[in-house]
Amino acid sequence: MLSNSRIYIFKICYQNTTWLSYRQTNQLIGLIAQMFSSCIKDLKFKNIQAINVYETEKYGCQIHINKISYCENRSLSKEQIAELRDKIKIQLHKISQLSFEDILVVNDEFEFKATPGLIGG
Repeated sequence: MLSNSRIYIFKICYQNTTWLSYRQTNQLIGLIAQMFSSCIKDLKFKNIQAINVYETEKYGCQIHINKISYCENRSLSKEQIAELRDKIKIQLHKISQLSFEDILVVNDEFEFKATPGLIGG
């Protein structure tokens, strides 16, 4: 079983826009990465992605922070999730010209099984 956790930040608005340019995306990701590494030292992650999304006549942006570990755990308890969400909210509110609707921290668990129909499966 492979376990990882992931963070989603929904409905990003940065510098008064909800559809971020390449420059804005790089700037925001850099700010987030720097802030997390200096202020939430127990949080480690593989990468941060900004994704522009078109949703039923609206444009939006989401941030995905992938393959996280928090306090050296890759699968987080409810208490750790709540604590991490609070810490992230505090840090993100420090970035001027940034607003967001919600933060979701999820545990992903994958189990590798043979697939019927494949040779050796």
